[in-house]
Amino acid sequence: QAAIGLTQLKKVERFIKKRRVLANLYTKMIAEGNLPIRTPKDRTHVRHVYQSYVIVLEGKPPRNEVISKLRTRGIECTIGTYSLSNLPLFRKEWSGRCPVGDQLFRNTIALPLYTEMTSEHIKRIVDVLAEILRNFR
Repeated sequence: QAAIGLTQLKKVERFIKKRRVLANLYTKMIAEGNLPIRTPKDRTHVRHVYQSYVIVLEGKPPRNEVISKLRTRGIECTIGTYSLSNLPLFRKEWSGRCPVGDQLFRNTIALPLYTEMTSEHIKRIVDVLAEILRNFR
């Protein structure tokens, strides 16, 4: 496993570069579609490696329904981020005490992102997502 890990480390910069290109394409297509979505942002003096491409649904589309509809169209996605205050172990003591974390838990989706993706893959995902969100307006 260590040998495989060392070999992969030699390729890490190429992987990060590809993921950043794909993430920028997602961001551009979402912006062009004027979708009610907040996209990830790069920050000054930090480099986002886009291990995941997590979006925040704005407005009232139910995250779980959006995920379900994407999956029925062959687009695998999942909850974008978890808030510890929503997990069973912490819910009783922490419920309602982390409003930003709770809001993000309810409204984030991790869209597919892998180095073999193409612009056509991303276009299809954004097009399907736009169609689904239009039905919630």
